[in-house]
Amino acid sequence: MIGNLMESRTGIFVTRTHGKSTTSAMVSWILSVARRDPAVLVGAELCDSGHSGRAGKGDVLVVESCEFNHSFLDFHPAHAAILNVEQDHFDCYSDLESLTQAFHEFASKVPAGGVLVVNSGCDAAMEAVRDVSARIVTFGDPVVADWSAQAISDQPDGIRFEIHRRDRLWKKIGLRLHGHHNVQNALAAAALCAEIGVDAADIVAGLGSFGGVKRRFEVVGEWNEVTLIDDYA
Repeated sequence: MIGNLMESRTGIFVTRTHGKSTTSAMVSWILSVARRDPAVLVGAELCDSGHSGRAGKGDVLVVESCEFNHSFLDFHPAHAAILNVEQDHFDCYSDLESLTQAFHEFASKVPAGGVLVVNSGCDAAMEAVRDVSARIVTFGDPVVADWSAQAISDQPDGIRFEIHRRDRLWKKIGLRLHGHHNVQNALAAAALCAEIGVDAADIVAGLGSFGGVKRRFEVVGEWNEVTLIDDYA
């Protein structure tokens, strides 16, 4: 069904073993701020909207793309992000090599004119994008990646950091979320959106206003001066 929806829209897919719900939600939120009115299919509810998807009237479809049962090979991505590749879904893949091969088949579906954002610090992810047609953009390691997060600072109301594009400061970001893993999620979302032409101001505003997804380090309230956090992951 999702593959068929691609026939009339530009597909943007986010896949990995961890973090794909939050990152795909970030991408969709940024595109909404940028007035692209995307259609969205995410595997978790957004805290601010209470929904995991929306129809959207724009020409973009953002999808959290799962490797379970090789289902992501039915998709037709115009652009994608592979955030990491770690051994999972043992009922579908016998070992990391077979999983990496599946991600390679997925990456090969992104066309030559598309952008493929990849975690430079994950050897299996980098192996998965070897010899594909899409333009490869890396994020992660400040030394070797195209996009990196630096000057990370934890604050009571979230986390602050700088995004560097290659060796230059690109933008300063303030997240309402906690956790350095969310810095990497935001970095991947920013890199993907910037590389497909979204305005930098919209990316900064989108990340700054993003409220997270439910059950991913979700602050749900306080009781007897104890902060309650729901984080099944």
